Amino acid sequence: MLHTDMKPWKKEFNTEDTVALCNYLCKDVDATFRIRRVLEPQLNTRQRWLLDNILIPLAKELFEVECRGVYVSKPAVDNLNNMLAGMIAKASAELHADKFVRLYEIAENTEFDHASPHQLRVLFEKYLKLPQIKKTDGGLYSTDKEVLTHYKDEPVCGKILKIRRLSTLKGTYGEQIDREIRNGKVHTSYKVHGTVTGRPASETPNLMNMPREDTALIVMAEAGGDGKEIKRCFIPAPGCCMIEADYSQAELRVLAAISGDVNLIDIYRKGIDVHTATAAAVYGIPLANVTGAQRSLAKPVNFGIVYGMQLDGLIKKFEAAGSTAAVAEHFLKTHKQKFPSVWEYMDEQEALIRKQKFQETYFGRRRRYAEIDPAAIRQAYNFPIQSLASDLTLIALIRIAQACRKLRLDARVVLTVYDSIVVESEISIMWQVAALVKHIMSTIHFEWMLVPMEVDLKAGLNWGDLKKIDVDKQIIL
Repeated sequence: MLHTDMKPWKKEFNTEDTVALCNYLCKDVDATFRIRRVLEPQLNTRQRWLLDNILIPLAKELFEVECRGVYVSKPAVDNLNNMLAGMIAKASAELHADKFVRLYEIAENTEFDHASPHQLRVLFEKYLKLPQIKKTDGGLYSTDKEVLTHYKDEPVCGKILKIRRLSTLKGTYGEQIDREIRNGKVHTSYKVHGTVTGRPASETPNLMNMPREDTALIVMAEAGGDGKEIKRCFIPAPGCCMIEADYSQAELRVLAAISGDVNLIDIYRKGIDVHTATAAAVYGIPLANVTGAQRSLAKPVNFGIVYGMQLDGLIKKFEAAGSTAAVAEHFLKTHKQKFPSVWEYMDEQEALIRKQKFQETYFGRRRRYAEIDPAAIRQAYNFPIQSLASDLTLIALIRIAQACRKLRLDARVVLTVYDSIVVESEISIMWQVAALVKHIMSTIHFEWMLVPMEVDLKAGLNWGDLKKIDVDKQIIL
């Protein structure tokens, strides 16, 4: 009996649920053990290695990270929530002062609720008279995010999008972090199998999906913020500091390795900036003559191909940056000429999933595809790259945690976010711990890795205000 009638435990735990929870966990463990007997013999060599060297050790280390938790500054959380609440109130007042919203409220004799699809539909069709660009499954005028974004230059739509962005930040981060504080810490829950690529996921609170600082800055700047308000909530234990280690351009380095593109490999082996090199190739100029603006245009090309971005998507990026479709097309054409094996790799992945409907990485992670459509093809381009980059970070996390225990250092992993690891270290041994972390991450090597993995290090007294450090010179940059 495999207890197939079990439903996931979704309730908040309390002391009254002890017996029910014990019964649930006993059935869960028993079913898992029985399933293991069936599935374990089916593992191939790579999958066995993945289980023994990443998944099981990782589960143990992330359990320790969960139990340990990370300290939170309550004043910083309160400041974040107050800032967002003030911005939401101001944006809501501006929305209700809009002439079309006021006309709606007078004519319909009701207060406008931007969260109501029905009210939005009436406002868009009857008062704003915006042409329909999308229908709901029921055939009605759609007012979803795609439609709002399409009409973002309409004052009403722009204000609604702004309120929703602010509300998402407040609910997902500010309010949830505040709710989850226990004895000065939050204890996020990690999921080792949280994504199809193998990246861990986390919840309550979700610390794996922090908004980028430049994205947060756009939202927070109006209230005098700098985009670091969310990360600033997380602090080290008394007498300690935070050290963040991040693989530099991890996915592009993995792409260079698994595609075998000699030009891209050569760039990374020589320590040349890949965006500068791409811009130099496009404009036919020496590396030293590449301007900041030219380098900036190369970034969406290099990062976009990792996620299967096509010409139309690239054109949108270039036009948003003030460039043109012709320049975007020239960039893409030159990129294909400069890095031909990268594009051959993309074609090979598409052919592979069309043939066998699955991919398997060097570490044994497998992704299956039920249908081969444009979305699946884009996923096939990215899956091996993102999965391998993530696994390198997870291997580093395991080895860093083990090394800190073995050396009896007053240091421990407290967070991991995609290609970065955050370690809490006693201040007096910061340089020793930072050097250890850098050594472990930069010396991880497998046969398929044809390029060096460069590690960027930062340190500070909260997660938001970390400063770059040079471990070799022991200086803060």
